[in-house]
Amino acid sequence: MSVRDQLQISLEAVIPNTWRLIPYEDNVDTLDSPLVMFKQSKIEKAAEAPRGAYLFTYTITIVNDLSDPHKAEAALDDDVETLFAALDGIRWMNPVDATKVLFQDSYLAYDITLKILTRKDA
Repeated sequence: MSVRDQLQISLEAVIPNTWRLIPYEDNVDTLDSPLVMFKQSKIEKAAEAPRGAYLFTYTITIVNDLSDPHKAEAALDDDVETLFAALDGIRWMNPVDATKVLFQDSYLAYDITLKILTRKDA
């Protein structure tokens, strides 16, 4: 099973049922609920681990669907804290930080950097 597949399964288990999950980077026409999507941004050899160990870096974006900036800001604060804590509770991954961004130039969002150390056996 790929790292992406494992991440998708783990996210499905911890995010609220009312949130939408897209396991790849995509443009979205309409938002009617909070959205979580992710992309793999980097793979590197893990210097501190045995040969064959790799460090995967993912960016998980959480987007708020509200158009009112005041309501969206407050809701997004709660949502990113919920997601960051859930990720921190999954022992095989390491959420590093969350940075506020705009999604598609109009929706408030956060990008969470996530590190995953794994070994791919030949």
